[in-house]
Amino acid sequence: MKKTIRWLGVLAIASVPVFASWACSGEQGSENTSSSEGALKGSQNTGSTTPVIPTSETAATFDTKAVGSIAIVLNNDEVTQSQLAVSRTQNNDVKTYANNMVTQRQQALKTLESISGFDDNPQETLNVGSAENDRTAGEFARTDGFTTNDLQNVIAGNFDFTYMTAEINNQAKLLSIIDRSLMPSLTNEATSGDAQDAAAPVAGANKQLQTELTQLRAQVATDLVNALNLQKVIRDTEPPAGRADAGADSGADSGQPDAAQDAAADAQPDTGADAETDAGADSGADSGADSGADSGHADSGADSGATDSGGGG
Repeated sequence: MKKTIRWLGVLAIASVPVFASWACSGEQGSENTSSSEGALKGSQNTGSTTPVIPTSETAATFDTKAVGSIAIVLNNDEVTQSQLAVSRTQNNDVKTYANNMVTQRQQALKTLESISGFDDNPQETLNVGSAENDRTAGEFARTDGFTTNDLQNVIAGNFDFTYMTAEINNQAKLLSIIDRSLMPSLTNEATSGDAQDAAAPVAGANKQLQTELTQLRAQVATDLVNALNLQKVIRDTEPPAGRADAGADSGADSGQPDAAQDAAADAQPDTGADAETDAGADSGADSGADSGADSGHADSGADSGATDSGGGG
């Protein structure tokens, strides 16, 4: 009996750390579960489509006014290029896409200009020499102008592919800069000491811009997917119009058969290098002929002298 009690005591003592370890792990497990559930609920219930990007991957480099200027310029350039697409494309799907872009971005422009205080003078956003404005917006407008110029000049057969490829670039650029800099810049300024001391209109604009850019970002993400899908359809169904073949076919397209072209080329008088080459060839031929003739006369003279000498002997 005593031995049994003794063994029960040993087992009880030995089971204490095991139970404690199980209890701790159970508590940690419940904490981890609660934590993961909280994070999941948080991600599901935020009501925002803007992803949470680590601050190490963002650059809050603009103030509120610069953010408004950049967003206005990028949307304005989008409207300009899409209006051009509406007038040039013969593809119904591309025309529908472009019309949607014009409608969406014009509405975004009105809101952004109103928030930023540029609605009375939208061109203020391009005043790159102003000390109150960041030059980035003006530089974006300048580089986007190259794309607009290309769309104006590209041949009709390549327009749809060129426009939709430009759209992929436009949407990806705007999506990236919203996530990586514009939104972080607004958040940073809103929580900084300088922003807290700033005038009420600036603080109000900051908050409104955050709301507008969150909504715009969701639309841009959809537009990027649509642009990618539509560009693939065009890539697969519309062969590129010939650009490189133009130079190679120019001779064949002149309307003259090859023999007639060769005859016409031969009939042209020699000029420049051709004339010099011909002159050199003639000179060489004449020199050789004269040399040969002179050599013949000398031999003839020698033969004649030998004959005379033999006769004298």
